[in-house]
Amino acid sequence: GEITVELKPQGKELSLRQKEPELALRISDTGVGMDKKTLERLFTPFFTTKDEGTGLGLSTVRRIVEAHRGNITVESEPGKGTTVIVKLPMKLSKKDLL
Repeated sequence: GEITVELKPQGKELSLRQKEPELALRISDTGVGMDKKTLERLFTPFFTTKDEGTGLGLSTVRRIVEAHRGNITVESEPGKGTTVIVKLPMKLSKKDLL
């Protein structure tokens, strides 16, 4: 499939949920996608669809993103591909990096 990567600032007009401007990293592919059951368990530690691996990768990524006051979401549809969206505040303080 094809992979697309976008990085966009967001937040000129802040919503009630969004307290400050943020960067949105969007990575999309046109691959096989995931079914709803897989998508629901995606960030669960030790869950994997691979023959090899620990199933800790995405749960670790999520913890790192959240530790930096961000969030990560995944949208997917079987046969149509997957999109991962990581949003992080545009401004990080020293305490966010520790």
